[in-house]
Amino acid sequence: MKHLLCCVTGLAMLSATAPAAETTTPPPAPAPSVNSVRIIKADLVEPRQPYKKDQKPPDPHKKNKQLIITIARVSTSDLGELRVRWSLIGQDVGEHKTIEIGSGDISVALTNMSPVCVTSEPPVSITYTPSKFEGGKTTPASGNRLSGWSVQVYQGAALVGEKFSPSSLKSDLQKASVPKKEPPPKTTKGNK
Repeated sequence: MKHLLCCVTGLAMLSATAPAAETTTPPPAPAPSVNSVRIIKADLVEPRQPYKKDQKPPDPHKKNKQLIITIARVSTSDLGELRVRWSLIGQDVGEHKTIEIGSGDISVALTNMSPVCVTSEPPVSITYTPSKFEGGKTTPASGNRLSGWSVQVYQGAALVGEKFSPSSLKSDLQKASVPKKEPPPKTTKGNK
């Protein structure tokens, strides 16, 4: 009985010395990192066209392209609604500039850890005519030549995943988007 009384007294002392439970707000959720979503693969394909009996042969210089993108969630936290931004990047043959041939946004929700497959819509039409030498004249190349693609996944305004093909395309795009600085004008000193 004496032992039981000591235990009850000890518990009473512990409860009296324990700090009172404070009502605190839970810490804010960490900001999503660039690696919260993994882009497993993105395949560049030509969509199938239905065959029609009296159809003209397709233009050999015009191609339709689509991206089939497979993404998966890496983090266990719920990311909610995501925006997949895709772009097809190419070269304008006439002006020798890097350009965006086609782009678009796709909304997707990753509810579990399973991969999700989305397709870029509508197909992007790319026309490229190579240079020709005919009758003593050279016809210069014209149109756009496909260089690669980029896929970026956003949660709100935060970038949570990205992939470029080829991987050097990211640095090429950053270089192309930065305006070139012109050197300051040269001043000449006149005779005084």
